[in-house]
Amino acid sequence: MKLVKCLVVVAVSLTSFLSVTAQVKIGSNPTVINSNTILELEADNKGLLLPRVALTSTDSASPLTAFVRGIFIYNTASSGAGTTAVSPGVYYSDGLRWVRLENNSPFSSFWSLNGNSGTNPATNFLGTTDNKPLIFKTNNVEALRVLSDGKIGVNTANPTTALDVNGELKVRTVNSGGVGDSILVVGNTDQVVKRISGDSYLKNMQKQLDVVATNGQQLFNTPSNIIDEKKILLYRNGVMIGFTVVGAKTIKAEIAAYSGDEIRIVQLL
Repeated sequence: MKLVKCLVVVAVSLTSFLSVTAQVKIGSNPTVINSNTILELEADNKGLLLPRVALTSTDSASPLTAFVRGIFIYNTASSGAGTTAVSPGVYYSDGLRWVRLENNSPFSSFWSLNGNSGTNPATNFLGTTDNKPLIFKTNNVEALRVLSDGKIGVNTANPTTALDVNGELKVRTVNSGGVGDSILVVGNTDQVVKRISGDSYLKNMQKQLDVVATNGQQLFNTPSNIIDEKKILLYRNGVMIGFTVVGAKTIKAEIAAYSGDEIRIVQLL
């Protein structure tokens, strides 16, 4: 009876000690505990054996009753399909799903800043698997976004076309075109780049050439009635100059012409 009482006293004392110190060390040199740990394991010929659990998928807590952030287990099962499939290995819970800690494939499971090798384009990629956009930032500011439907936005979070650029666009090298090639234009309302045939563009263009006879002439007639002054170009000796509309078919040049000057008017219909 005295032995039982002694064991109870020792157990209570040990429990009180552990509760007060809030630190436990198991293994070699048990009296020396790292001050930053709550539990320390030390051994040179033994390891830590995690609970062996048969998971069903990364999005199911089963056989646990709930996802608890920080739990580690060793999964023993190969189960599930697609992006939620699990295979034997170490997993931890982030509070919403199971995340595999290691990968048995011959190459690293992360993208290195120095590049990766041994990748398989059929299965390895940089992107998302949860129907969310892929975002690139510089200086912590979004610079490029790829939506789940493939639309790419540069300096815009809401691209509406395959490539939506919010800003100036520069093309450093352009091959020369030829007869039959199309012409790129920008829509007035939607600002979408479109193409029209060169032939149709030329068919809707009227030109007029005048040779000035009198010094100081500023009024000139256009080939057709003026519907949109933005579709009129005025050239004096090959240099484009400004003008104002003063009549149904009349414009006034900002710079007066002199006798012999060549005035060319290009009007788009």
